[in-house]
Amino acid sequence: MLDIKAVEDDVHKMLTGVSNEVVIKNLNILSKTELLYEVRYVLIEGYNDSIEQVKKLANLLYSLNDYTRLVLIPFRPLGVKTHLKDMLPFSREKYGIIYDEVYTILKDRLIKRIDVYEDKRVYICSNLGCTFGSAGIFVKEGYSSNFSPVDLLMLQYIIAGIILFLICLVRYKNSIKLNKTLFKKLLLQGAVFNTLMTVFFYTSFKYLTAAEATLLLYTYPSMVAIYTSLFKKQRIGYKKVVSIILAFIGSILVLNLFNIELNKGVYQGIVYGVLSAVFYSAMNIYAEEFVEDVEELVITFYTTMFSLFVLFIFNYRFIFKLPYVDLVSIKNALNLALFCEIIPLTLLYAAIKHIGPVSTSIISTLEIPSSAILGFLFLKETLSLIQVFGIVVVVLSIIYLKKS
Repeated sequence: MLDIKAVEDDVHKMLTGVSNEVVIKNLNILSKTELLYEVRYVLIEGYNDSIEQVKKLANLLYSLNDYTRLVLIPFRPLGVKTHLKDMLPFSREKYGIIYDEVYTILKDRLIKRIDVYEDKRVYICSNLGCTFGSAGIFVKEGYSSNFSPVDLLMLQYIIAGIILFLICLVRYKNSIKLNKTLFKKLLLQGAVFNTLMTVFFYTSFKYLTAAEATLLLYTYPSMVAIYTSLFKKQRIGYKKVVSIILAFIGSILVLNLFNIELNKGVYQGIVYGVLSAVFYSAMNIYAEEFVEDVEELVITFYTTMFSLFVLFIFNYRFIFKLPYVDLVSIKNALNLALFCEIIPLTLLYAAIKHIGPVSTSIISTLEIPSSAILGFLFLKETLSLIQVFGIVVVVLSIIYLKKS
């Protein structure tokens, strides 16, 4: 294996400070030994990513032998300590254009590195949806007239914070300290976006079923797509639009909205549900600002602690309720901490890092059918044939997105 930073000497000097003469010489020597299995080339925006440069390298490899593979790797700033550390991850769309151009030269000897983790990423997102789907069960079981959804949320954050701190202390001891910029970003993410999303979401369970509250939260993929398209100028392909529409139709069928009896309480629940979607959208979009620079578990730890701090300010009487918390609430808070905080949020940030907020938001709509199924199994909420069909439509939308 051989890494080549740039095929053009002047570009190589800009990236490394030295000439690429020795690298190209080694390439020529190794290519004749039948031991050079692959050459790796990291595409860096504005430096070595012109189609001409990449095709020049591909033609060189083609002329040297008939077996060495070229692996194109999109640049990511995670862990970079040079002048490139502030650069954005390489554009997936541009990566695809370059790959198509170079494929005409090397054919199957060209390896699309971006696909190596594709199944893993979809698996990450799928788990994200299914674990968060259990929230309705634990929230409905965990609060009472004396122990509100916000109280339950604070107990959840305390338990999650302790677990996350111990994990970070053991596994990410060197990563837990943040610079001032990242600290501010995670403060905003945790204290505002995460706090308001979860408070509104948990409160909506007082007025709606688990499935109904969940659908309103998962209107957020369309919000993410619209914002990304309008303000970040990112192209949302028609296949993603189709996936969003299919997921939304399936979600409506899962909820069986046509049979919901509207009243004042339901209207209140709808308002809380929509607000939770707005702040969940903000969470997903803003996460792009730091997911490349901080470990996912560390992000979850800080955002959880910042959320808990804010809730303590506005609900300080919670401290007096702790001695009277029953075992049922503690058990459900522990389940919420594991399955609706630590696991799904960590997977959320990992997914956003790998496939971006739009695809992550679409795939995570699996939370809706998982919520409906779990509500049916544990809360004795009914599940009609139409709802089952809706579950199938949501799953198909995820499969369609993956194939696209």
